[in-house]
Amino acid sequence: MVSTADIVIVDGMDRMNGFRVTPQFFDAWKIKAVQGSLLTDADAQGSAISVVLGSSAAAKIAAAKIAGEGKSVSDLVGKKLLTREGYVQVVGVLASTSNIPYDESYFSPYKTYASPEGDGGPPRMWGRNTDLRFIVTDASKLAETEALLSGWFESCFGEGQIAISN
Repeated sequence: MVSTADIVIVDGMDRMNGFRVTPQFFDAWKIKAVQGSLLTDADAQGSAISVVLGSSAAAKIAAAKIAGEGKSVSDLVGKKLLTREGYVQVVGVLASTSNIPYDESYFSPYKTYASPEGDGGPPRMWGRNTDLRFIVTDASKLAETEALLSGWFESCFGEGQIAISN
C-alpha cells in the first residue's frame, strides 16, 4: 500500500465489487459500522463519492504492504482511495455481516438527486406505472423482502403509491 497523507493506493488488488445503496440500506439489513460512519443523505446528494468498506475488504486493503508498510483498518477512515473512476473517500468500515458478498465489497451512495455536474440539481422525476421486478432466492424471505421494499417505497413516494404482486 502506497500512502501520502490522505491518499491510499493499493498495490496488488485489481478489483473489488461494490453496491450502490441508499443510506437506509444499512438500517434495513441491520448493518452497523465499526469504524467511522455509514452513508448519509448528504453523501447521496453531494458531488464527492463516499464509500463504506465491508469488513473483509477493509482488512485486505489495510493488510496490503509495500516495503513492510501496513495500515490498520481504523487508519482507512477519512482516507481517499484511488480507483479507476478517480478518488473515493472512505467514511466507514462495516462490522462483519457473515455475508461474504457484503463483507468483501464496498458501498457507495445511490445518487438519486445529484446532477452530472454535482450541483444537487432537481430531483429525478419518476415515470408513471414503472415496474420493479426482483427475485428472492429463498422463498421464506419473501414476506420480509416485501416489507422492506414497501417501507422504502412508501417513505419515498407516500402511502398507496405502490402495488406488490407475486
